[in-house]
Amino acid sequence: KAIYCFKKCKVIQPENNEVNQLLGSTLFKFQKYRDCLPFLKRVLDENPSNKEILFDMAVAMTECGMGDKALKVFSHLRPDPNYGAQSCLEAGKMHERVKDFTSAVKDYEIALKLQNVPEQILLQIKYRLANTYIAMNDIAKALSYLRQIQLAKPQYKDVDALVARYSELNQNKNLQTYLLSGTSDFVALC
Repeated sequence: KAIYCFKKCKVIQPENNEVNQLLGSTLFKFQKYRDCLPFLKRVLDENPSNKEILFDMAVAMTECGMGDKALKVFSHLRPDPNYGAQSCLEAGKMHERVKDFTSAVKDYEIALKLQNVPEQILLQIKYRLANTYIAMNDIAKALSYLRQIQLAKPQYKDVDALVARYSELNQNKNLQTYLLSGTSDFVALC
């Protein structure tokens, strides 16, 4: 109903930026990502300092397959006190998808340095960082973050199982080589 009303307002006042913002935000919340982009862009053209709209636009671009543009926006928002942690998380996820683990770690570590990060986002960042370190075969650093998560929120996702599994791997280098390394390392171990 809101979208219908805002579209009527748009017909009456096509240049009203407040209507653009409300229509774009409503379409975004209704997960009509491709439809919301033109309205969010118009709002940003008039007010480029609106971080909320900028973040929503980056999420919409991600959902529409414009990952490179979205990544630039998320990288730009990383130092922001309100949207920085979530932007780092999104940028890190994007880097993980393309197997750029070094950049993903950098994104997550920037987020950990920010002040006043909500606990739920902080737990997600630490969890993603631990999994990234596991993918990089750096079990010791991964365990450090997994244990921090255990202390902050017991029973979070599969952290207990990961700690149990990787604690043993961290102590036994031969087992670690057997389970995690490539073929050449395995042959050398044999």
